[in-house]
Amino acid sequence: ALAGDTADAERPVFEDEPFDDSFWSAEDAAAHFGVAKSTITRKIKADELVGFKFFKNALYVPKEQVEGKTLVKGISDVLKMFNSEHYEAWQFLTADVFHGEPLPRPLDRLRSAKGDSLQDVLSEIKVAAKGYEIGDHM
Repeated sequence: ALAGDTADAERPVFEDEPFDDSFWSAEDAAAHFGVAKSTITRKIKADELVGFKFFKNALYVPKEQVEGKTLVKGISDVLKMFNSEHYEAWQFLTADVFHGEPLPRPLDRLRSAKGDSLQDVLSEIKVAAKGYEIGDHM
């Protein structure tokens, strides 16, 4: 099953397409990467790419996890922290969980990580994710 299938009832379902350009459809993501739609679906199932069902049960991929033609490193690690709950992981990645710091969102921290510092960033994110799951973000 695709990521997010079990919690679909908890999320709003809209009758039309996303109103901004922060998401790709699975087809658009495939075109961006120059691969088949099935490759995108497979990457989502393998927790290599964040994707979830949203508008009219269509599969959507947040664009912000991509830099050029590459995925931001560490996305798959964060998905594992959230037990493959793609929607929850994306909410965490784009939340200001590091209050008062220059890079408050976990996604921004992953983007800035270079080389060996990725493991340090992932360690910080793992601690923040535990607090986020408990409800520190509310």
